Amino acid sequence: PAPKLLLLPVLVHSAEDPTYLREGLDDMLTARLERIGALALVEPEPNMQGTTRLARAQEMGRRLGADYVLFGSFTRFGQGA
Repeated sequence: PAPKLLLLPVLVHSAEDPTYLREGLDDMLTARLERIGALALVEPEPNMQGTTRLARAQEMGRRLGADYVLFGSFTRFGQGA
């Protein structure tokens, strides 16, 4: 069986509303990982929030039965990232 990957929501730091960036990053990563086909993506719980803390990411992954967890943050500065 394929290894299970939990893709946590990306934390976005931005002066503007980060919703479109967060959703766009999540959609892009999900689409790319599904295209690879070597991993079984584990759906995060409906209100599950992202984290940058390793211990927290591991705990969420264990709770959902994932072998791996992809997590992190994205910072936008003006027009750059």
